[in-house]
Amino acid sequence: MLAFFLIYFGLSALGLVCITLMPFPYDTKWNALLKEMLDNNPSIKPGEYTVKVNGIEIWASNFPYSYGQVYSFWGEKTGKPSLITRFRLREAVNRVKLDEIRRKANTLATDTASAIPGEVIVVNPETRTIP
Repeated sequence: MLAFFLIYFGLSALGLVCITLMPFPYDTKWNALLKEMLDNNPSIKPGEYTVKVNGIEIWASNFPYSYGQVYSFWGEKTGKPSLITRFRLREAVNRVKLDEIRRKANTLATDTASAIPGEVIVVNPETRTIP
C-alpha cells in the first residue's frame, strides 16, 4: 500500500512539472502584463476557444497546458503565464460566464408571466422551455 501512495504522489508531482514546463516556455513579460490586467478589473469577453481581456485575445481552451497564452496581439508566439496566473485568469473568466448565466436566468424569470414571487421556475433542459 505504501508503494501505491509513493507511485501516486510521484506521478502527481511529475504531472505538475509537465504542466508547468510544456508545451511553451514561461514568459515573464506576458505574465506580468496579465497579472496587472487581472488586478485592475479587466474587460473580459469570453468566446468559444478564446477570451478577450482588455482587447487582447487569449487562448482559453485545454486548461492548463496552453491556457492563458496570447492568441493574436503581437503577431508572434509568446510563452505562457505562470500556473498561478492561469488559475486566476480561469477564475475571472468563469466568474464572467456565471454572471452571464445568472443574468439570463433572471431575465427568463422576470419575462415569464406566470411567475409568482418566491416560486421556483424549472427549465426543461432538453427544450429549454418552462413547462
